[in-house]
Amino acid sequence: MRHYFKSDVLRRSYRIVALAAIFFVVGVVFFIFDWRLRATQPTAPNFGGEAAPAPVAGEPRAPLSPLANYPAPATFERMTYDGKKAADQNYIEIGGKCTDMYFTVVIFPADFDYRNDPTRAVLNRATICPPEKTFTLHLTAADLRSLPKGEYYVIVADQGQSGLWYNPR
Repeated sequence: MRHYFKSDVLRRSYRIVALAAIFFVVGVVFFIFDWRLRATQPTAPNFGGEAAPAPVAGEPRAPLSPLANYPAPATFERMTYDGKKAADQNYIEIGGKCTDMYFTVVIFPADFDYRNDPTRAVLNRATICPPEKTFTLHLTAADLRSLPKGEYYVIVADQGQSGLWYNPR
């Protein structure tokens, strides 16, 4: 059995105190760094230097989406999907002209405003615009199989190589 002398005990306690001091210093450094980093981050965007007006009770809020100036959903073509068509039949035929690299077909539920959240589309399909700049797209029931029965509106828009679609019609 080994006997510890007073110097061994002191040596071990110095090591423990030294490790505790190192952990304390590292913790303080990270705390200060995090505090300074948080202090330099803006709390809210301020684009015009003025505060946004408070919403008035009873009035609908304006959409905060980049699509806020796009047409209202009521202006687009509506469709009713009943889910009864055979998978090989053309259920929807969409045609038109495109002006950019892609044309995009986007379908939303009739009771939802796409301008508030364009990611809630039930179908979002971008297809290469043909060289003659006119297209016809046939959507079958197989393309729409994930749609629940209901009312929808269809948007056709242009899209570049990157970014959001634009020019909805």
